[in-house]
Amino acid sequence: MPISSLRTLLMAIGCAFAAGCSSLPPNQTAKIRNSEIAWVRTGSAPTTVVFQSGLGDGMSPWAAVIGRLPSTVATFAYDRPGYGASRPAPKAPSNPCDVARGLHAVLAATG
Repeated sequence: MPISSLRTLLMAIGCAFAAGCSSLPPNQTAKIRNSEIAWVRTGSAPTTVVFQSGLGDGMSPWAAVIGRLPSTVATFAYDRPGYGASRPAPKAPSNPCDVARGLHAVLAATG
């Protein structure tokens, strides 16, 4: 990612905390590993910034950040199984390696 794009991204993240509420575009869903995963993609660029939530959150905390980025920045956010609009999987990821494998599966399934 070029330095100017990284600078824009970091500035948007900083501004988003002061921006108040924002919303994401309507989510799409994908059937992955016996779960239905909610996800959104915005913008268009050869490189995509992936937003990963934690601490029991879905993708909604990233709405303010994503909403302030220019459309030339491609973004991807999703709700992990059992969070937000995603349905729980029979066995939810329980460690960082499981979460990483789940993210890889989501990215592969959604292109």
